[in-house]
Amino acid sequence: MRRCPKCQQNKPEATDWYTTNRTACKQCIRERRRARYAANKDRDRAYMAQYRDANRERIHATQAKYRVANADKIRAYHAKHNWRYRSERRARERNAHRVERFDRAEIIERDGQRCHLCGKRVPLKDIHLDHLVPLSKGGAHAPDNIAVAHSTCNLRRHAGKTPAQLRLIG
Repeated sequence: MRRCPKCQQNKPEATDWYTTNRTACKQCIRERRRARYAANKDRDRAYMAQYRDANRERIHATQAKYRVANADKIRAYHAKHNWRYRSERRARERNAHRVERFDRAEIIERDGQRCHLCGKRVPLKDIHLDHLVPLSKGGAHAPDNIAVAHSTCNLRRHAGKTPAQLRLIG
């Protein structure tokens, strides 16, 4: 047992001390770090932004090297977190009354890669899948409530403008 000079509590060395050289216990050191971070948040962010700008190529090279060396680890992480179905998770969080699985490619093919708002063809990199009746208004996350839209058309429309869409689904 050692007495922490900061909090004056006796703590076992094996669990509550980083090393024998430390002058305070883990909890006191964490509190001190949190206080320092809170007091210098803007300065630290500015320093990191400056560092990233100055070392951009080196950072990218290091990240690329990591991705090559740990490809299996990264693949396993993505499989575990199931990135493909994050829109379903989002729908459940917003209490959609019906959540179904569907394939983006099928929706894009069904709509002929045309924006349901402006009628123009949408480049693949610009496609958003839009809920005709928004989740916030009680819409379902299902193929019959999803349509292709330009990202700009979809973001400009917002969730509140449903009457124009309701005629599309009857």
